[in-house]
Amino acid sequence: MKKIFIKDKVLWKDDNPFTYDYYMNACRKIAEDIQKKYDLSDPNLGFLGIARGGLPILVTVSQLLNYRNISFIQCKMTNSDTPHDYGDFHIISEYIEPNKKKFIVFDDIFYKGKTSYGVMDHLKPMNIEVEDFYGLVIDESFQNDNPNLCFNGGYESKKDSWVHFFWVEDIREMIQGDESLDKKN
Repeated sequence: MKKIFIKDKVLWKDDNPFTYDYYMNACRKIAEDIQKKYDLSDPNLGFLGIARGGLPILVTVSQLLNYRNISFIQCKMTNSDTPHDYGDFHIISEYIEPNKKKFIVFDDIFYKGKTSYGVMDHLKPMNIEVEDFYGLVIDESFQNDNPNLCFNGGYESKKDSWVHFFWVEDIREMIQGDESLDKKN
């Protein structure tokens, strides 16, 4: 299943700026949904952010809900900053909070699902369940292959469009011309 919280079509161009206001609206809707659906006092439940893109939403939603049980998993899927320049999925590092057996997972965007399903497959041998996925954006063409799982998104974007998250664009603008920071790693 796929669920979109904010139904307006603000991300239906080929190139889409994702503003701070869009971000906060999505995070508020996501926090409200989590608060309705989950017992946040459950000692087995945690929040898991997929780095890099899922960390801003993880931090914001955990602050909105005053929820401190957060973990992260760092994956690599993209080869560059070129739109849709995807490589193979692999895990780089992680911190999974000990004794947590189920997680709500956060990412910036759900496009084809390779990252999401890769994270799920990585967690299975640890006997960790994914309760739900939450993201800022779900691509119109995204297909959920797991009927027991819901992918929840703040907004839906036009198929194969590119979303420019404000924190990426703002940082690029800030460092442009600064030789000490304007290096590719």
